[in-house]
Amino acid sequence: MIRILLGIAMFSLLFSSCRNNKDLIYLQDISAAQENHLFTSQNSDYKVQISDVLYVRIFSQNMEIVNQLNPSYSSSQNTSQNMNQSTLYFQGYVVNDSGYVKMPLIGLQSVVNKTELEIEQLIAEALVPFVKDAIVLVKLAGMKITILGEVKNPGMHYLYQKQATIFDALAIASDLTDYANRSTILLLRATPQGTLSYRININEKSILTSPGFFLQANDLIYVEPVKTKGIRLVTQDYATIISA
Repeated sequence: MIRILLGIAMFSLLFSSCRNNKDLIYLQDISAAQENHLFTSQNSDYKVQISDVLYVRIFSQNMEIVNQLNPSYSSSQNTSQNMNQSTLYFQGYVVNDSGYVKMPLIGLQSVVNKTELEIEQLIAEALVPFVKDAIVLVKLAGMKITILGEVKNPGMHYLYQKQATIFDALAIASDLTDYANRSTILLLRATPQGTLSYRININEKSILTSPGFFLQANDLIYVEPVKTKGIRLVTQDYATIISA
């Protein structure tokens, strides 16, 4: 009787462990004949959103103006290379709920839905009454995303690039586990109108034109487990009891 029960447990374990290799392949419907196919990008350049943190630095021969605008960056030790995310948050410029940043001398500046280049031009024009030779540098101080579920390194992560994709997020989370459901990844995106949700299938090429392919700051990604994971966990519990 014990052998029969043990055999059933082992068979169930093997059955629950089996997954089709096709389920684990990304973009599997792109054939070799399509390797030169052009997929139209929906994201030309990242536009700043509410709650983003901007790293702003002003260069000028007028050091008095520079020190007022760059109080946090005046020290040679506080360079962008060795600032951590918390330092950037407290010393950078946070976009408020109305889409503005507040800067010395020039006051509130509307930056939401503008690119880094557009904000550089905006600040440079606002500085003209105070300094004529200002050179403005604006960088997004890390795109915060949260990744939960069946990834090897879940948690809050920062991407230091303007065009980050769902694959960049999975890479920084050390990729998916073997029990990740690759066809129904959930992406939640907060907007002023409410929270948008997208279901993403990274097994198919259609993801390349999906609104959820390019990430935005504060996106939340949840990777669900496949059903066989629950079966395997239950089987392991029964196998432990039977072996005991």
